[in-house]
Parts: sequence; structure tokens; C-alpha cells
Amino acid sequence: MTEKYNGYTNYATWRVMLEIVEQIDIEFAVEEGLRFDAEMVKDHVEYAVFGDKDPDNFMSWYAQAFLSEVNYVELAMHLNDEILLRTYPPLIQDFSGDRPLKGKGKQ
Repeated sequence: MTEKYNGYTNYATWRVMLEIVEQIDIEFAVEEGLRFDAEMVKDHVEYAVFGDKDPDNFMSWYAQAFLSEVNYVELAMHLNDEILLRTYPPLIQDFSGDRPLKGKGKQ
């Protein structure tokens, strides 16, 4: 089993999240009701790295090797979680236990 990197599967997944996926317009996704799957995220990342160019040269091979290590399922789940949080914000935000929540416990 490999060690996680900053909470992500590995360094490549974390780095792609930080540099590329974090730039996706979540508000647009919320407004349009979009959900992401791994293939959509992979396509977005590859377009960000390679653009419309054919990735068949020495530098591109290194980029492809790096991107082959990315866990796109994890990135899609992260995006979808963020969309859900913005679509349906948590109803209860006081978890401190200092005071009973409305309708719970004695008042």
C-alpha cells in the first residue's frame, strides 16, 4: 500500500488537484447541475496540459507518465463533493456542543 500525499492518493493526484482541477469553475457546475466522472476530469486535465496538440514528443511522454499516476476517480469525487456542499449547504453548523441545537435536548 502506498502512502498518501497531503490527503490524496499520491503526489501526482495532489499536484494535478492543486494546479489544474482547483481552477475548474465550481459555481458554473453548481448553476448548471453538472456532476463529474473520472473520464471528464481526465479529459480536462489532458486538455490543460496538452491543449489541441498531439502529445507525441519527448516532453509529452514525461507528462503522460506523470498523469498516468493520477487518481481521476478521487478528483471527480472531490469535485462532486464540493458541488454538493455548495448546492446543499450543511443545515447544522454548530458542532461545538456548547449549546443544544434548536429542537434537540432541553431548552
